[in-house]
Amino acid sequence: MPCGAWGHEPSMRLAVVDVGSKTVRLVVADCGGDIPLPVHTAKRRLRLAEYVEPDGRLGERAVDAVVAAVAEVREESARWGVEQPFAFATAVIRDAPNRHQVLEAVHSGTGVPLYVMSGVTEGELSFLAARQWMGWAGARWCCWTSAAARWRWPSAGTGRPASWPRFRWARGG
Repeated sequence: MPCGAWGHEPSMRLAVVDVGSKTVRLVVADCGGDIPLPVHTAKRRLRLAEYVEPDGRLGERAVDAVVAAVAEVREESARWGVEQPFAFATAVIRDAPNRHQVLEAVHSGTGVPLYVMSGVTEGELSFLAARQWMGWAGARWCCWTSAAARWRWPSAGTGRPASWPRFRWARGG
């Protein structure tokens, strides 16, 4: 998708914040054509999985860590010319029973709305990123994404999954 397709001017600078279980990642990119060109990347260690309570909730320390990390990368994105980054969270926040409180704490503490994508969307984006990195004209290969918990078997040249085979897991012995 061309950079300008999101309703932004093609020469605009954008920032994306990925809040995952291990890190918060920032990518600042210039959109001057069809492909965003990263001009700055950064990450902050988060380790949210260490703060998940037995019932799956994210405790106060986890929420504080997310708010602090998003605040830091927002300041960093502003230094690179983007006042309002687009921020999204993945599985650890998506699956938390108190995710709405976490999202509200981030928004009220940083001014950055934190969006949550579905596991399927997260898996599809992981697949596209891996496919672009590995090349589009390659033979069949496999991409395991824990977000969607599926195997992806792309067809050569199309970049789209050719099938969704079912696997039977067996232990050797």
